Amino acid sequence: MPLPNFIIVGGPKCGTTALWDFLNQHSDIFLSDPKEPGFFSRTEGVLGSKQSIKTSSAPLYQGYYDRGLSWYLPLFNTAGAASAIGEATTFYIHTEDTPELIKTHVPDAKIIFMLRDPVKRLYSQYWQESRFGFKNDDFPTFDKMIEDDHPRLQLYKEVSHYKGHIKRYKQYFPDTQILIMTAEDLRSSPAALMKTACEFLNVDSSFTFQTQTEINKFAKPKFPALQRALANIGHKIPDGPLRIQTRLRKLKQALPLTSNAEYPKMKPKTRQELIKEFAEDINYVEVILQKDLSTWKS
Repeated sequence: MPLPNFIIVGGPKCGTTALWDFLNQHSDIFLSDPKEPGFFSRTEGVLGSKQSIKTSSAPLYQGYYDRGLSWYLPLFNTAGAASAIGEATTFYIHTEDTPELIKTHVPDAKIIFMLRDPVKRLYSQYWQESRFGFKNDDFPTFDKMIEDDHPRLQLYKEVSHYKGHIKRYKQYFPDTQILIMTAEDLRSSPAALMKTACEFLNVDSSFTFQTQTEINKFAKPKFPALQRALANIGHKIPDGPLRIQTRLRKLKQALPLTSNAEYPKMKPKTRQELIKEFAEDINYVEVILQKDLSTWKS
């Protein structure tokens, strides 16, 4: 059974699902299903929080490296003749042990980052998690999070500090094995960005993708407690996370489990204060991409 030769490492709410959907259309590319197996990390925690797992109502994120390759490899046993074999786990961007573990098992792996305006990314993650109806002490209003510098907010900020994450991967992988793209470009120029991704993965770059997938579309679950319970239960059984991801996706396709929704815009003053915290990260990404990211600064 093959190991993946490329890995999309995140970040969350940066268009990784859209990228996964697009790449899945290509006949030379195979991606794991479920999308986020989370194998290359031993880290466990709570989405958006550094609080104790036992005292939080939030669904878990958890690395499954200790379950071994015998747990992971079957995800790729139907890759067939695909030349590019991959997975996409969004928390890999910030789990500190991930680059070394990938390097240990797949030293030639190609690494893909999907980034987004860091302030919009963290605000989107807040609203993504707000859908699940956590306890009030786990999940106050965004303004209250700012006021208290809540543990969830600390993690949202940590994930958006791209400079440190990219530099950590660069300690293990040469630039020729790293591709950095943005959600904004995937939205505005999907065909051009997918051509770049194909060239990076050494597959046919003339392939025509159907690029109508919604990127970072907010949807509110109709049964948040059910989805939260399933997410928590899934981590307690050997293949639970994999089965739950796949079955939830199929249920969403078959049943109206979510409804379209809009979350409120961030207050301009709040955005300006947060932008200051990410100035170094934005400048770093600008230099790497040789791209004007002034929209991230305004």
